[in-house]
Amino acid sequence: MKTALKIRVRVLLRILTLFVIMGLALAPGLDAADYNDPVYRAAVADAQIARPAEISRELWAITAYNPDMIWQGTPGASKVLVLTWTGPWYDGFEGRNYQLTFGPVWVTPAGQLKAWFEARHRQPSVERIEQLLGLPTDSGKTRFVQMWVDPADLFRPSPDPEITDSEAELDYPVGAGSSVDATYRTWFDALKITQYLDPTPYPWTRLGYTYDWGADDHVGLSEFVISVNIRSASDHPWVVVAKVYTNEEFFQTFSPGNPGSGGSAASSGCFIQALH
Repeated sequence: MKTALKIRVRVLLRILTLFVIMGLALAPGLDAADYNDPVYRAAVADAQIARPAEISRELWAITAYNPDMIWQGTPGASKVLVLTWTGPWYDGFEGRNYQLTFGPVWVTPAGQLKAWFEARHRQPSVERIEQLLGLPTDSGKTRFVQMWVDPADLFRPSPDPEITDSEAELDYPVGAGSSVDATYRTWFDALKITQYLDPTPYPWTRLGYTYDWGADDHVGLSEFVISVNIRSASDHPWVVVAKVYTNEEFFQTFSPGNPGSGGSAASSGCFIQALH
């Protein structure tokens, strides 16, 4: 199991708790999030039970061979571009290194959100993106942040956390060379207990994709987590903040019906310009 997954669970859970508290206290409009919407609550209940038929075999794999990935340099040997939807915490950090000291960050591949809307010839909206990402209405998200991250710092929030294939299994993998670190299991199992029963629950699929509660099949975007190492301050992962958008600025970059392409930052100039 990669080093990034060998986290100290006790401290990580404490950090997760503090991160939730910080988010509740600071995120603009978050206290207005509608966790009691009947459709959203039904989504949470449905996501709590993962079924074999719900496994997606079309997850975006983070590999040099996936043309949808955007790389800072040589594909597979450099940082990859990811996207998170959040608050103003990254304002003023464009083009700078940023150490993730506050907790795990949930992300999607940088180009997938745009590709999803453009393939459907639809304009984005806050409400539809909240549904697509498995968030409650009025979640208070105000910034789309693109960041370059080392693939070694990423994992899928699934019993099968590898990032290099296109599906995630229901159960922990077994067999030589495929065991999941015990500390990761502890973190994962603890989150599975609290995620659906918390007063602010989320429809976490545990299958490597977000729960789209605005569609019948519920398969949203491929999701990953930037892990946090809590052995010392130097262990916190670093990312490079590529671009910070307000919601309105990000929506202006969309071109319905004209999906982009991936590759490296050097070889995908037009797409990178559109993203940044």
